[in-house]
Amino acid sequence: MKGIDISSYQKNLINFSKVKESGIDFVIIRDGYGRFSSQKDSAFDEHYKEAKKVGLKVGAYHYSYCSSKGNAKLEAMNCLKFLEGKDLDLPVFYDVEDEIYLGKLSKEEITEIILIFCNTIKAHEYQVGVYANKNWFTNKIDMDKLRKFGFKIWVAHYDVKEPGIKPYDIWQYTSKGEVSGIKGNVDMNICSCSAPSNKKSLEEIAMEVIHGHFGNGEARKKMVEKEGCDYKEVQKRVNEILKQNEDKSVYYIVKKGDNLTKIAKKFGTTVQKLKKINNIKNANLIYENQRIKIKE
Repeated sequence: MKGIDISSYQKNLINFSKVKESGIDFVIIRDGYGRFSSQKDSAFDEHYKEAKKVGLKVGAYHYSYCSSKGNAKLEAMNCLKFLEGKDLDLPVFYDVEDEIYLGKLSKEEITEIILIFCNTIKAHEYQVGVYANKNWFTNKIDMDKLRKFGFKIWVAHYDVKEPGIKPYDIWQYTSKGEVSGIKGNVDMNICSCSAPSNKKSLEEIAMEVIHGHFGNGEARKKMVEKEGCDYKEVQKRVNEILKQNEDKSVYYIVKKGDNLTKIAKKFGTTVQKLKKINNIKNANLIYENQRIKIKE
């Protein structure tokens, strides 16, 4: 599919009917940025309405100014507020490219911020992904962790025959596109995204294998492949998790709707103990699929 991405920079500059007629299939619209309610994109609602009216597929992106893990959850909640009442066809992308705030953090910190934001959005039944340029995906983000959670990848890489990041879901190949119905240049994209689905991530499948939900031997292999996963990759992740658990510690994978109070009650411990052994500073900031140590 061919598409564009837009924001308030194109406010009042787009004739969506002409855009659709020109062969554009989808549009990814900035909902806003940051963690404050005042940071909603001033053209988001209008762009969404007009794009839907002419039958374009719609996704959204949220630009990050995050400088800490605590702010990642706040940015996610702000994004969810902006998306209320919207029916998206494509993922919500976390736009991570800010050099002033994010750019000063380590690869591990940036990746953790992405996981918090994306898992918060995913917990509200949205398909979710990450936008960055080729350099950021290569040097500033742990791609293996993103893939384990099944997040979509939207990469910006210009003046090349194909992007330097694979696999990818959307490729932004230029910022100087010309489209009938738009005054001025616009970002152009090629998308291989599928419609939102209930397909489980590698991490989810691996944990279900460990808990015996997929049987053993050839039966396990067939069931894993039926879920659309690579059996060798699943087994590799299963072995990694089991190796991590050789220290006899007890772990729990956070599910939708969980909080530390519920988890503590479930395992007969306290919130304070869980915070201490997991080095959690804010008890309200845990996310779906996070691994919590219950007992050392």
